[in-house]
Amino acid sequence: MESILDRYLEQKKLYEQNGFNFENVEDLVIRNAVSGNIQDLPGHPNITSLEISNVKIATFRGMNVFERVQVLDASSNNLREADFEQLRTSCPSLTTLTLNYNPLNRSNHSPPRVPQSGFFDNPLHTYR
Repeated sequence: MESILDRYLEQKKLYEQNGFNFENVEDLVIRNAVSGNIQDLPGHPNITSLEISNVKIATFRGMNVFERVQVLDASSNNLREADFEQLRTSCPSLTTLTLNYNPLNRSNHSPPRVPQSGFFDNPLHTYR
């Protein structure tokens, strides 16, 4: 059974086997892990688009290792609460957030007010 870290390392290996420097990768897709915490992932400063779908995460703790992320798809996970304040601090460039197919509590399902909060000084263009 593969964890989110195993999937991340698989992606890194594939890029490197094909002659790419993984540190330069800007778009990363990690799918279908049986367990995972974002905190388990090593830092990656160049990622601007991240899909972490169906990897069983329950929190955004640890997102600071992806501080340049502008587009985040965290669909099909175990997120019951979306801690937007934590995301604001961890991912100040975030403009697009997708949380489809998560068991979110209704009271925590709304993004911060835009434009008053400016959602990280960038308007949240898309919230699905």
